[in-house]
Amino acid sequence: MFSALADSAAVGGPPLSDCPRAAGAQGADRPRAQPKTDIVATGAMTIVFLAAGGAALSFAEEARLLPLLACGIGVAATGTMIVAHLRARGAGTLDEPHMPWRLIGGFALFLVAILLFGILPASALYVCGHALSALRLRLWRALALAGAVASTVWLLFGYWLRLPLSSGVLW
Repeated sequence: MFSALADSAAVGGPPLSDCPRAAGAQGADRPRAQPKTDIVATGAMTIVFLAAGGAALSFAEEARLLPLLACGIGVAATGTMIVAHLRARGAGTLDEPHMPWRLIGGFALFLVAILLFGILPASALYVCGHALSALRLRLWRALALAGAVASTVWLLFGYWLRLPLSSGVLW
């Protein structure tokens, strides 16, 4: 029954035996060191998470829980990456994954779109663009996903938390 799922070639991908992270593959449990640019970006992200958490401490008691939770998760994730890099560096491994710079560039465009259009249109534009380019979704699915994300952002922050949603310079 699940034999079709055991081999990803059944859905158009390479067989799992060719995947270096597949169970039992050579080097799957070996730690990997990151390039210097990636570890510098990870360190910078850790500093940004810590600064955002420090700024969140000045919020009202009801409003600081979500930012502190997000910052805590971000610091834990980036800290885990730094620790894994330091362990792999000591092990002398040569395999180095590369940071997805295209996604970081997309996120930078998302921040610019927030300044220009506001949070709701910017989140819809970012999600739609990512769904079309990276996920290769059809236009109607990308638009539906973008609408769902923008609605969720409004529902969570605008309605439930009653936070003012930013409006952009142009809109």
